[in-house]
Amino acid sequence: MTEKKLILLVDDIEFYHTTAEVILKNTYDIVTAKSGKEAVEYLLDDNNRVPDLILLDIVMPDMDGWLTYNRLRKIDATVNIPVILLTSVQGESIENHAHSVGVADILMKPYKKNDLLEKIKKYLE
Repeated sequence: MTEKKLILLVDDIEFYHTTAEVILKNTYDIVTAKSGKEAVEYLLDDNNRVPDLILLDIVMPDMDGWLTYNRLRKIDATVNIPVILLTSVQGESIENHAHSVGVADILMKPYKKNDLLEKIKKYLE
């Protein structure tokens, strides 16, 4: 049996953890982190499975999504993993900055099930 692809969801809002788990659990394995710091700690632990894709909220306390993304790009195991930013903040400047630093894609919150699945499928297949 083939192992499911693993997605790391980094978001400080529990609602998005529950929502993503319900949407993704039949197709993907999912691990969650409630902060950028927690995500980085997970990724630096050699005992943890490296995700195939990261869903990363931009607006989080302490260590926001941008800082977390920069830290992820300095970890050898995650430097090439596609990152989809999750945000409720709209604006061309966010999109421009995201693409200039190498973010794979952006998904607006609240997202729809099909939008989430399509974005993930695009980078995992």
